[in-house]
Amino acid sequence: MTTSLHVYRGLGTRYGGVAASVYGLAQSLIKGGSEAEIVVLEADADWIREQGFPVPITVCGSAWKLLCYLRHRLSRPNNCVIHIHGLWSPISWFAFETARLAMVPIVISTHGTLSPWALEFSPKKRLKKLIARGTYSGRMLRRASAIHVTSAQEKASLSERGIGRGICLVPLGVDFEAFSRTPSAQGARRFSEQFGDKRVLLFMSRIHPVKGILDLIGAWKVLAPEFTDWHLVIAGPDESGHLSEVEEALTGLERVLYVGVLQGEDRIAALGLSELFVLPSYSENFGLVVAEALAAGTPVVTTRAAPWSDIEYSDCGWWIDTGQHALNDGLRRALQCDPESLALMGQRGQVLIAEKYSWRSVATQVSELYETVLRPAPQAQDRGRVL
Repeated sequence: MTTSLHVYRGLGTRYGGVAASVYGLAQSLIKGGSEAEIVVLEADADWIREQGFPVPITVCGSAWKLLCYLRHRLSRPNNCVIHIHGLWSPISWFAFETARLAMVPIVISTHGTLSPWALEFSPKKRLKKLIARGTYSGRMLRRASAIHVTSAQEKASLSERGIGRGICLVPLGVDFEAFSRTPSAQGARRFSEQFGDKRVLLFMSRIHPVKGILDLIGAWKVLAPEFTDWHLVIAGPDESGHLSEVEEALTGLERVLYVGVLQGEDRIAALGLSELFVLPSYSENFGLVVAEALAAGTPVVTTRAAPWSDIEYSDCGWWIDTGQHALNDGLRRALQCDPESLALMGQRGQVLIAEKYSWRSVATQVSELYETVLRPAPQAQDRGRVL
């Protein structure tokens, strides 16, 4: 039986979609008959309880304790793979070196860390990433047994940096059963208390500039007077203090509400009972919340910076260019649709997710990847200079 150790910074809302995908992958691997464990620096106990099916988690508290734990854990690796999520955190490097010395196969999920936006947006973080690129992250990518990407866009981004071998494309998954079911009475009641029978356009993601939320507010200023039966609901945790800028931009706008972070049944209810979902991002590695919205039967408006061309092909939403003008046009077309048309689009979205993005299918593909890296010598050939 294959055992996978998944190393990431932490678990909880503040760690965004990566934390949810790490937990979901470990869950699905265990359900499929493999062994999996998550090793992190910190974890939100309430968030973990809301994930349902339990996964073994080791919370180390510090980088040193994480390093010591991995050394102990890998002293008898027996059919074990270490799966590192992300590139820039020093703990990724600690995990990589520990596994390398123990001759344990290493899989790295880059999670969009090499996208142009991720590399260039924040000058402060850009300096840290330049240092990481010059010290350890390039070495990690050259020497990993395999690199896991979740979209063709991410694969192309790696190829542009000289990484062409050892890349495995497997999308992230979504708990289709959880999001496609009828929302619980409790979750539905809380949603109804706030919005009644209003038509809701939902944004749910981190409150961060990359998510294009200021474009969304600009579009709402233009479109709200035209579509008076619609309400805009914004949900998600603040990141980098962007919420204050968003709240200032919302001043004076009607029929728009920021509801904070939605989790558990409230999250499922909001995605399932809204008529439209919007994510006008400037960069998305995968966009897990897009898959969740589609699984809930809600059509999606998102940008071509998110790898969701399936939305266009399956006719379950609008896949538009980035920027204010394209968002104005895309949202206008979406808001003009009657409830029946949107419901049919939502049904097509559910079919897409069930067939292509279920965690069961993803876990099978990842398990095959693990078997592949376990068969040859533990470390792949050096891929040459990257980054």
